[in-house]
Amino acid sequence: MAACVLAWSLVKVDSALQSVTSSPKIVMASPSASGASGRTPDATAGRSTALSKAHGALKKRVNRALHTPLEEALASAVMLVVGLAFLAAFYRYAVVHPKDVKRRFWPGALTAVGSWLAVSWFFGLYVVSMSSYALYYGSLAAVAVMLIWLYLTSLSLVVGAEVNAQLEVGAPAEN
Repeated sequence: MAACVLAWSLVKVDSALQSVTSSPKIVMASPSASGASGRTPDATAGRSTALSKAHGALKKRVNRALHTPLEEALASAVMLVVGLAFLAAFYRYAVVHPKDVKRRFWPGALTAVGSWLAVSWFFGLYVVSMSSYALYYGSLAAVAVMLIWLYLTSLSLVVGAEVNAQLEVGAPAEN
């Protein structure tokens, strides 16, 4: 559920950052307007002109839809904060604790996100350097790589939970 809400918020932030006012209209010459056969030289020239104009307008719209580095950094920061908040809420409410122990969840969430970013980055470097395996094993290698990355991601979550557990051991009771 948290991943779905995170993806939905990414789309909403992305659409809020987009300032596309209008989309270009593609106009094509119809065959009925160009005579009985629809293949007169004038109609063919008109159709290719209309297609090139539509292609140019579409290319301009695509270039306008690309994000600037500032927009990408802002979206990444928002998603980092939202993901961190979801993970902190998960650590706060999903783990059962005795009543007399002070709850810790932010240190573990920060540790989990930091370790996940580091593991993902280093694992990405490793996968890029070992890309020749895909030549021999094809999609089977992609499945194995994905499973290893999911395993390392789950280890990052466990490390964050363990940090919280270690901080809660000697913590005074919550009043």
